[in-house]
Amino acid sequence: MDYHRIAAFTICAANYLPQANVLADSLATFHPNVRLITFLLDEIPGGAIVSPYLDIKAARDVLSPAVWHHKVCFYEILELATSVKAACFQFLLENYDAVFYFDPDICFFSALPDLDAWPSQEINAILTPHLLAPLPDDGFRPTNLDILRAGFYNLGFAGFRRGIETNNFLKWWATVLHEHCLSDVSTGVFTDQKWVNFATSFIDGVHLVRDPGWNAAYWNLHERKPILSERGWLIESSDGSSSPLRFFHYSGFSPDRAALSKHEDRFGMKPPGDTLLLLESYGAALKAAGHDGLPRAAIAEPSFASGLRWDQVLRKLYRSAIKDGLEVGDPVSEELFLEWVGGTEINDHLCRYLRALLQLRGDVSITYDGGRNLKGLQRWLWTSGITEMGIDPGLLSRLCISSGDEEISVQYVGYLRAHLGIGEAARNSVDALRGAGIGVEIFDVSDTANIQLGKYENLARSTGACRPQMTIFGVNADVFPAILMCIPDEMVDAYRIGCWYWETSEFPDEWCNRFDLVDEVWAATNYVAEAIRAKATVPVVVMPPMVNPPKVIADRPWLRSLINEVKDSEFLFFFQFDAASIPYRKNPEATINAFKSAFSPTEPVRLIIKILNGDRIPVWLEQLKALAGGYNVSFFEAPLDSLERFRFLASVDCFVSLHRAEGFGLSIAEAMAYGIPVVVTGWSGNTDFTSDQNAALVEFDLISTKETYGPYKAGTIWAEPRVDDAARKMRQIYQDPQWRLALSQAGRETIKNNLSENAVGNKMKKRLERVMGSARFASSFARHAEEGRSVKKSHKAWRPRHGAGRLAILVKDVCYFPRYYLSKVPRAISMLSRFGFVELFRRAVFVAAVVPGSHKAKRSTLILRKQK
Repeated sequence: MDYHRIAAFTICAANYLPQANVLADSLATFHPNVRLITFLLDEIPGGAIVSPYLDIKAARDVLSPAVWHHKVCFYEILELATSVKAACFQFLLENYDAVFYFDPDICFFSALPDLDAWPSQEINAILTPHLLAPLPDDGFRPTNLDILRAGFYNLGFAGFRRGIETNNFLKWWATVLHEHCLSDVSTGVFTDQKWVNFATSFIDGVHLVRDPGWNAAYWNLHERKPILSERGWLIESSDGSSSPLRFFHYSGFSPDRAALSKHEDRFGMKPPGDTLLLLESYGAALKAAGHDGLPRAAIAEPSFASGLRWDQVLRKLYRSAIKDGLEVGDPVSEELFLEWVGGTEINDHLCRYLRALLQLRGDVSITYDGGRNLKGLQRWLWTSGITEMGIDPGLLSRLCISSGDEEISVQYVGYLRAHLGIGEAARNSVDALRGAGIGVEIFDVSDTANIQLGKYENLARSTGACRPQMTIFGVNADVFPAILMCIPDEMVDAYRIGCWYWETSEFPDEWCNRFDLVDEVWAATNYVAEAIRAKATVPVVVMPPMVNPPKVIADRPWLRSLINEVKDSEFLFFFQFDAASIPYRKNPEATINAFKSAFSPTEPVRLIIKILNGDRIPVWLEQLKALAGGYNVSFFEAPLDSLERFRFLASVDCFVSLHRAEGFGLSIAEAMAYGIPVVVTGWSGNTDFTSDQNAALVEFDLISTKETYGPYKAGTIWAEPRVDDAARKMRQIYQDPQWRLALSQAGRETIKNNLSENAVGNKMKKRLERVMGSARFASSFARHAEEGRSVKKSHKAWRPRHGAGRLAILVKDVCYFPRYYLSKVPRAISMLSRFGFVELFRRAVFVAAVVPGSHKAKRSTLILRKQK
């Protein structure tokens, strides 16, 4: 047979045309009868230089349209270029007797011996091994393991002769490269290379070229030294012998970077022999071939029929679909595939596109809490993410992925005009939310508290938000059912967040049915969260209140005008509490006893105890005053407006709280914010922000009481602060100005960094964004709305027996919690006067009806069914 037709080809994108030009020119120099064919993966850009020795064909023409669409969507650029190699061999061998492949970044320096005669020999394939000798174990790359992972043979060069065995091998090779040409050494695959390891088994007559002048490259320069001699370029082997350099493979080299290859660190810019001259001359040749005038980027991503551009996220999903055997049709026909991409897996609130993106970007996943902070993730995606990931904004719109810029608005329900710690926390939370850019509408329930109310002008501000998506309840669990009766229906329909405080380590069992009334609970401290979380059926999130007291100036003369016995020269210890907050818990007796133990009546030191609502327990108040008799202890009982309260606090020298338990400890935090040193029990909620570095923590013993104190049952665990230790620390505060200053500065910094408007507001905003992006939010909002509609329908068709049934529900609840309801009689009277009997009764029925899963809900559901 007359063998005479030989072809050589390469595969590249337009940005590698300069390399293909240099390869074509060098091949023509030594083999003028062999033209180089370039299978181009994209289009030739305008103005590009094309060598006269280069024939260009479109790579897509080698394959069917369906196979081409699959490859450009399934593979990245390196994988794509190598995945079509077998098909290109098949295509050319239909018209040629033998075909050689060369990577585009190869350059010839001498002729390949017997090239024209090769097809007449009994050689069906020709390959070059990466190495002829092991790489040194010197800690540099590449290593022998790297070569093993990449494959025995470097497929930057290969040759095949037409024949039955060869054709069968190429057909098999093309099949495996359809889906298994990934650059993924972790799975044992590295593009097309490792599959050719089978060639020596599948084909007779495979010739391995061991001539060191063939395919010299960065990975084998430890055994080969390029030398420029009078005879031209030579390769000097480690045994001292030399041979002509046939072709050098510039893999990973760029004329813009001073290094041998980006894939190695053994040589860098100090390669052996005259390699630097090779690099310099090649760099100059690339620039002459148009390197500087072409874009550096690889080929553009494929596009859907509509013009929407693909990206790496879609590629990951397409690979997943193929692996799972899903039928998604032609990947560039968007309907079937994008419908699947925009869908969700079971129990996942993110669509498949967003979930795949987070799998690709672990840093983004960590930043946005695995996608739970959906609003933050969406905002990143529509801003930085579009650029970083090369995402088509139109694709995001097509997948209905919003920008996350929808305004968040909430309604805040709380004791916003009440002189209560929980009222102050509510006011601070409203300010923090507004400071974070959250629209807040307020609903005040202070008149249900049956206590003195104050004037708080900042509450007059309104954002004009309409129908907020979430309602935050700054009221405790015990009063939650009653508060629900006081608010408009739209607030009940929204996602409900309960801001609950509790002061001991066990949350009351009788309040556990309140979990059915909320979608989640915010707890001010880890201490409270642990107590609630132990019994909760909804998420419990630690969310402290903002601590940002107004700027006031210490005013001792003004303080003296309020308490005449105060002297300018006295060092003032201060404790304030609300008698409605259970005196046993606040433990003012311990503060008085510690003060008496630490100081004599003759020393210029005074303790001021400010009591709110002391008139509710006059006998106990008299006993407390008697305990302080004979010492410099002053009591202040008059209510102050908000600004005066802070002015009072800023005018003292040290704050003391020997509490038995605190849910948070707002007064402690406010004192620290003013730089006032604090002496406090080292237990319960305040330990979230007090430590040995910023506070004088008092030692304590844990005790279990035999008596009931308000809502705190017998057997409750309390901290009993050690009065002697408190006395020592109060004495040291007084006598050691340096320690006092250190605590003052550290305390102020702690509050500024952790509890400021910015810190708390941003934390609230992030949580609300996460909630709004969750499946829980969507389902809860819909459920509450449906509950509201059902109950409203039932109200339009009241019948006596149905009303009696609802009343029976409330009577049953009263019987179940008699002490709770008796304690709320004054509040009920206040609500009755505000709403009237009919409206109050309607709201009570509504509360009973919207509690899913409780004994009340089962009964109310039955009644609603009867009405239908």
